[in-house]
Amino acid sequence: PEARNKVFYIYGNESFYMKDLLLEYGRHLNPGMKKVSVTPVALLKTIALLTGKKELKTVASMFSYFEKAKEPGNADETNALLGSPEISFKKWLELNKQYVNFKET
Repeated sequence: PEARNKVFYIYGNESFYMKDLLLEYGRHLNPGMKKVSVTPVALLKTIALLTGKKELKTVASMFSYFEKAKEPGNADETNALLGSPEISFKKWLELNKQYVNFKET
């Protein structure tokens, strides 16, 4: 009954930057991977403008938004009512490795 008509915010027990997640994910699939490249959003927007690529303009705008946006809400009430998330990113990688079709090039 305490959970009825509530909004739940669910956040894991770990905090990451997207670049770090991508690097860890890539290394999990390909242990020889050394880095993940990052292109500044302003450069993506410029390339989109110069090339007329609407999709790139949309993606660049989305990236720009996510750089500024904060996660909404607070997970304390969710965790109290439903329990805290238990899976780590590394455990998630192990559990989902079977679904990834990676071929080294």
